[in-house]
Amino acid sequence: VVATPLHTHAEIATAAVESGAAVFCEKLLCYSLEQARKLADLVAQRQTVFQVGLQKRANAIYRQAAAMVQTGMLGRITAIKVQWNRSSDWRRPVPVPPGRADFADLDRRLNWRMYRDRSRGLLAELGSHQLDIASWVLGTHPQRVIGTGGIDYWRDGREVCDNVHCIYEYQLRPPAVRRNAPPLPPGVDAEPYTVRVHCSAVQNNAYEGASELILGTQATLFLSQKKGLLFREQVPEEIPWARQAEQNAALVASGKTLKLSNDPWAHRGPPFEIDAEGDDTRDQLVSFLDHVRAGDRKTLCTVRDGLDNTATVLMGCEAIDTQTAATWPLPDAVQG
Repeated sequence: VVATPLHTHAEIATAAVESGAAVFCEKLLCYSLEQARKLADLVAQRQTVFQVGLQKRANAIYRQAAAMVQTGMLGRITAIKVQWNRSSDWRRPVPVPPGRADFADLDRRLNWRMYRDRSRGLLAELGSHQLDIASWVLGTHPQRVIGTGGIDYWRDGREVCDNVHCIYEYQLRPPAVRRNAPPLPPGVDAEPYTVRVHCSAVQNNAYEGASELILGTQATLFLSQKKGLLFREQVPEEIPWARQAEQNAALVASGKTLKLSNDPWAHRGPPFEIDAEGDDTRDQLVSFLDHVRAGDRKTLCTVRDGLDNTATVLMGCEAIDTQTAATWPLPDAVQG
């Protein structure tokens, strides 16, 4: 298990793969894209069982949500908004004894997330999880991103932004990620179209915490680690799959909502039970061990998934740093 500061991932994970071990590597896969590409090539060459620690893929709520999007229950996906807000300086206390010059580097070691030679900042440490969800449910990677950010509140010597805001553009064919779809409504063409994913993280306000909104023409999903809610759009045509769900839906001031944890989704079989006390960090490790025992390289989050996630994060970092649009940096034929 590689759960060390980001700038050390490549060296440690490479040594583990070369030793013949199965590897679980925390996100972000690597500090640089070149490191991530070399590691992905090595994993493919050695046929290593390898999993990247993007644990939302192990969360039952997110797995249910992905199935809903990919089977077209939300209609055509039009936008996604993801955020990870917290009210914290992100620092750990550094116990430096008076007069001990040999402790001078301890802050950079303990608070490595604050320094550019060791960290890629908020997009890598927090946004990577949510950008992975966006790419996962849409079934593709972004083509372009614009971004901004800065050190505007916690001016304490850190080198990475304390707030970041990016808009990623994904190219899809309507309706988004849906097979055997009915004819498109009048006026909606069948040409490729853009879904924009708004990704932000701030460190001086914790409203809504870590959460995602997936907006479709027929419904919207609100997602967080412990709950998932579906809000229906008021469209003229009935949504057949929602009839039974309405009987169990919670009513809120803004309209009807559907709790993912108690909807039967009859066409998919019996109710999907969601344990509110579940731990997706634990669940991803259990899944990894199951794949190791089976010798199955198709883990919950493969090295190729991790490579794509690294590319997605780093193009956002580039857009923020240069204040210009950045484009997808990988060929689509990279092995994993």
